[in-house]
Amino acid sequence: MVNMGKRLLPKTGVVVDERPDAVSVLGKGGTVTLVPPAQLDAFPQVIVPSPPVFGAAGRLWAVSLARQSGAVKGGWAVDTVDAAAMTWASSSLGARRAAALDLIALGLGTRAAELQLSASELTWYRSWHAAAAGDLHTLVSCLESLPPDGYAARVLLLARLAAPLQADPALAQRACVLLRPFVATSTDAEALHAALRNAPAANTIELTQSFAGLVERAGAMAAGTLTAVPSAISGSQRLPALPPIPVPALRSLDAYLAGMAGMSLNAAVPFLAALPAELLDELIDRGALTRLPAGGGPLPASLTAYVRARTEPGSASVEELQAIGFTAERARRAFLAGDDATLRELPADDPDARHYRALREFVRTGHITDPDALRPDARAVLQLVERLREEPGEIPDEIAADASCWPLLRDPALRGDLVIGAEQRAKYPELGAWIDLCQLQRLVFEARWGEVIAAGRRLVHTTRLERVSDEAQNMVAYAEWQQGSAGEALRVLNEALSGQFTNGLVVNAALVAAEQGCLPALPYLTQAMRLATDPRVRQGAVSRAVSLWLADDTVPDYPEPLALLVREALAQPQADDDFYATILNVLAAHDHDWLAKGTLRPHEATQQDALRYFITKARMITDGYDDQIEDVARVLANLWKATPHPPWLERERTWIAGLLMEVVHTEFGKAAGVAGTIDVLIDGGVLTLKEELVLGIQAGAHVCFRISDDGNEIAEHAEQQLIFERARRFRARQGELTDAERTYVAGETARCVCMAMLAFAISAERAWQAFAEQWDQLVQRERWDHQNRYAIVQLERRALDEFERYIVRCRAYLNALRDFTLDEPLVEQRDLVAARANEWATETARLRSML
Repeated sequence: MVNMGKRLLPKTGVVVDERPDAVSVLGKGGTVTLVPPAQLDAFPQVIVPSPPVFGAAGRLWAVSLARQSGAVKGGWAVDTVDAAAMTWASSSLGARRAAALDLIALGLGTRAAELQLSASELTWYRSWHAAAAGDLHTLVSCLESLPPDGYAARVLLLARLAAPLQADPALAQRACVLLRPFVATSTDAEALHAALRNAPAANTIELTQSFAGLVERAGAMAAGTLTAVPSAISGSQRLPALPPIPVPALRSLDAYLAGMAGMSLNAAVPFLAALPAELLDELIDRGALTRLPAGGGPLPASLTAYVRARTEPGSASVEELQAIGFTAERARRAFLAGDDATLRELPADDPDARHYRALREFVRTGHITDPDALRPDARAVLQLVERLREEPGEIPDEIAADASCWPLLRDPALRGDLVIGAEQRAKYPELGAWIDLCQLQRLVFEARWGEVIAAGRRLVHTTRLERVSDEAQNMVAYAEWQQGSAGEALRVLNEALSGQFTNGLVVNAALVAAEQGCLPALPYLTQAMRLATDPRVRQGAVSRAVSLWLADDTVPDYPEPLALLVREALAQPQADDDFYATILNVLAAHDHDWLAKGTLRPHEATQQDALRYFITKARMITDGYDDQIEDVARVLANLWKATPHPPWLERERTWIAGLLMEVVHTEFGKAAGVAGTIDVLIDGGVLTLKEELVLGIQAGAHVCFRISDDGNEIAEHAEQQLIFERARRFRARQGELTDAERTYVAGETARCVCMAMLAFAISAERAWQAFAEQWDQLVQRERWDHQNRYAIVQLERRALDEFERYIVRCRAYLNALRDFTLDEPLVEQRDLVAARANEWATETARLRSML
C-alpha cells in the first residue's frame, strides 16, 4: 500500500499489478492508476500489519484482511483486491503453492482448495505451519491424514517440537506411529522414535548422539561442545555429544570406541569410513560390525569387498568375490543355482570348488561319486543319507540335527518309511514337524480330504512352530475347498494369517475368497502384493486383482480398494516394462482422474515413454484438460519413430487404429473431426498400409461432406490431397495387399470417392443455381445497357469459365472411379452425377455459342 495523496488529505492505494514500465495502483472507487516505478518509489508506504507471507497473492490478501479489520483505511473494494490476488496465485504452480502457504498463515486455510492442489499437499502445508507455530495437536493430526509412507520430511517437523512431544505421552505415542515407516531407512527417524518411546535400546549411545544432532539441525537445541574429547580418548571412553557434522576422523574414532565397548555399528557404517582395515577387523572379531548396507557402501571399494566377504558373504557381489579371490562363496552360489558352467570354470584343484562339484554330482545322481572331494563332515552326513535311502528306518542324530539334509529324504518321508521316536521328536521338534508335514502332503496327493483335515487339525494343535502350523492349516483349507466348503477354507486361512505367515497363505486366501467375487479377494491380494519380495508375485497379485474385477459383473464401477492397490503397486519399482504399461492402460481407462494429475513417477528410464503416453490418454477423457485424441496420436507417432517397438506400443497402435476404424464408419460428415488425428498417424508411419488407405480416404470423404453440409465447397487443392491423391495411392500400392485386403480397400475407396463426388455435386448444384441467377441478370442488363455490351459479354464469359470448373471437377471424380467395381447404389449415384455434368456441359456450350 502507498499514500498517493497529501499529508493532510491522504489517498491510499494498493499495488495490484506490476510491469517493467508501469505499476497498477487500485484506488478509491475501483479506479486503477498506472504509475511509473520511479514515481511509486517516491510515495510513502503504508505499513500493513500481517503475519509473514511468501507471495504477491499473500500480500494482497493481507491487505484485504487489514482493510476489513480496520487496521488500514482505503476506499477500494475488497473483492477487487481478492480477484487480483487470485490472478497472481494462479499464474504458476509455484505461485499456487506459495498462495496456499499464505492462506494458511493468514487464517484463510479453507480457501486453499480453490488453488487446485492435491488434498495431501495442502495437508502438508498445514503441518508445516502448525510446526512453525508450535501447535502440536494440529501438527500430529495433519500428519496422520497424510499417506503413512509419504512426506519423509515429517521427521524434521516433529523434531522441532521434540521436547513438548516428550512431555505429552499420548501425542508422543501418536508421533511414534507416524515415524515407524521411516525407522528402517532413516537414522533421524530411528533416533526420534527411540527418544519418544523412552524405552531401552541396545544402541542407546548412538541413538542419543543421532537425536542430539537431529534436534540441533531442527533448531531445538544449541550446538554441542568438544571440550571433553581429549580426556575421553585417553581413557578409551565414549566421546561427549558431537556436533551434527564433526570431522570424519573424530566421528570414526567415536564409532570405533562404541563398538569396542559392545555397541552394534551396523547402523553406523558411514561413520567408519576413516578407519584402517586393522581396526575394522577388530570390530568384526568383537561382533560390533556384522553387516554392511546394500550397494556400494560408504567404505572404499576394496575394503567394502573384504568386509562384506567376512561379515555377509552371501550379500557380496560376484565382482567383489572375484576381487578378493573368495572361491568358496562363488562355488557355493553356483551349487545352489545349479550353475554347472560356473563350477567347471573355477580352478580344478581348488578344494572348495571340488567340494561343491561333488555335492552337485550327488544331487544329480543320488550317490557319492567322488568321496575324497567332499569335506569330511559333509561326506559323513551324505553317507548316512545314502544308507537311510537304501534302508529306511530310524533317523540318525547327525541327520536330525542338519536340516539341509532333510529334502534329500523327502521320498521316504512321504511314504512314511522314516522312523522318529518320542525322545528324538522332543529333541528335534522341527524334524518331527517336517515328517508330519510330508505325511500330510502325501494325503493331499492321494486326495484323501477327510484324513487331510483330521491330521492337519491334530498337527496344528500339537506343534508350537507357527511355520508348521501355517503350512498344516494351508493344506486343511485346501482340503475344505476341494470338498466345496469355501467359507470354512477361508476361515482356516484367516486363522493362519492372524500371526506370522508366508506370502503363499495370503495368495491361497485370495484364491478362495475370489469365489465370492472380486471385493472379498482384494484385501488379500493387496497384502500379497505388499509382502512379496519376488516382483513376479507382486505382478501376479495386481494382475489377478484386475482380472477378477473385469470378470465380476456385480461390481461394474472401478472399486476404491483396487484403485489403491494398483496405485501402490505402481509406486514401487516394476521390472517388467510391458506389465507396467498394461496397468497404466487400466488406469487410463478406469482411474484417469488420478493418472491425469501426473503425480506418478517412473522408476525405470525405459518406462518414461509409457507413462507420458498414458497420462495423455487419461487426460483425453478427464475434465479440466485440453488433450484430445489427436494429442494421443501425436505422442504415439513420436514414440513410433524409435525401433524396436515395445509390445505395449504395438497394442496401442492397434487400439487407436481400431477405434478410428469404428469412428469413420458412420454417416458421412460426422467423423470429419478425426481427420487431423488420421493425418498425424499417416505422417508418422504408424498405420499398416490397409489402415492408412482406408482411414485416409474415409477422412477425406467425411471432410468433403462436412464442408458441403455447411453450405460451402471444398477447395480444389484440398480435394486433390484428400481424395484424388489417396485414390491414386491405392492404385499404386494395391499389389502390396493380400487379395482379401485389396478387395476390401477397393470397396472402401470407391465408396468414399463416390460419396465425396456426391458432396461436391451438391456444391456444384448450388453453384449452378447461382450461375443461372447471375446469367439472367446479365442477359437482362444486356437488353438496356447497349453501350456496355462488350463488358457484359466479358462478364458472361467469365461466369461460364468459372462454372465450367465445376464440370471439370465432377468429371475428375468420374474418372477416378473408372477402374472400380461399384455396387448398384454407387452406380446409380455415379450415373446421376455423370448425367447432371453432361446437362451442365450441354447448356454451357449452348450459352457460349450465343456470345
